Amino acid sequence: VIGVDASNASKLILENVENSSKIEFGGGRTFGNLITTLVYHEKTGFLYSGDDYGQLLKYKIDTESKISEKVKDYENLWIGDITSSHRFLDFVFFGGNESKIKVLDLSTGKLLEGLLKTSVKVIRSLQVCVKSHTEIFLAVSGRSSNYSDDKTDLFDVSGLLPTDPVIL
Repeated sequence: VIGVDASNASKLILENVENSSKIEFGGGRTFGNLITTLVYHEKTGFLYSGDDYGQLLKYKIDTESKISEKVKDYENLWIGDITSSHRFLDFVFFGGNESKIKVLDLSTGKLLEGLLKTSVKVIRSLQVCVKSHTEIFLAVSGRSSNYSDDKTDLFDVSGLLPTDPVIL
């Protein structure tokens, strides 16, 4: 099990539930960086943690030998506090509390250029919805909405994601 340490929410724990052995690791730059979201990519063994200072960290996790190593600090994503995340295929959408979303491409380990600006101030939930193999949407929900002609909570991400019907 990989999770946030209940006694210090700026640290992570890798625990073997069969024998109760565990290691603590991670944490942000300061004690105050509280981890708010985790995304684990099983294929590569990379764990991504976002915190309430907008910082995204990448760890290499070896569950067999119980070793973890911080391999990248993406620093500030410029979306405010990272309040949510959602993985769909090789993309992770990170939502913040400044009406913005940043996207990470897991296949390259790089953040995509730019930001998605939403009508939702504090993004609590992100969900990719597949209507058909050519119609793929990202739905956003949360708190403090401000809808206008240029702000929405539903995005067409069909051009971003692969549209192969077999993959979907």
